[in-house]
Amino acid sequence: MDPVSWREAASRIREAAGILGDAGDDTGAGDVAALADLLTVAAMTAPAAVREEVRAAADAFEQAGRAPGARALEGRARALYRQSAHALHHTPPQSAATVLGLLLALATAVDAAIRWHEARRLRLHARSAAAAGALLREAARLAGSATPSGSGARMARAPARSPAASIPPVPGAACGRPDPAPAPDHADCPCPYLRSCGTTHPEGAP
Repeated sequence: MDPVSWREAASRIREAAGILGDAGDDTGAGDVAALADLLTVAAMTAPAAVREEVRAAADAFEQAGRAPGARALEGRARALYRQSAHALHHTPPQSAATVLGLLLALATAVDAAIRWHEARRLRLHARSAAAAGALLREAARLAGSATPSGSGARMARAPARSPAASIPPVPGAACGRPDPAPAPDHADCPCPYLRSCGTTHPEGAP
């Protein structure tokens, strides 16, 4: 898969947010799990100026990414989130304005996840997602303050690190058993913490 730019990744994230869960509950659970994976990658690759906030947002979204119920392994929104994660992992941000656009797109995606959780009365999950959204908007505020009007000013990207070295395994993310092997078109997805075990969880369980 050829990596796309951060600007194109933001566009794909917004598209995915618009269709999150449209194909049913199983697909929606897979979509929010893929969004959690995307936020994990964003936390690893965020520029230093906003890295702390994005990392905190990824941590806050952990519970929201483990929605109860079976999870579909495929779906349009899920594929778009994976493509975006690939872009963040393999290409640097082009400018501070690009980083700002990406953060706002992630906040939009988290808002879609909040609505999905609220529609299913998953209040704890919705609350976790809301905390992540607030942190992403704070990161966007910081990125915006570093963006001169009409400028292509660049923001330094965080040093690349191995996902396994930088973020510990998420308890319950794999339900105590190995994740299924990824489909061929996802073979180069950078994040090892895919939450698509397909096992039913009660609300609030790890």
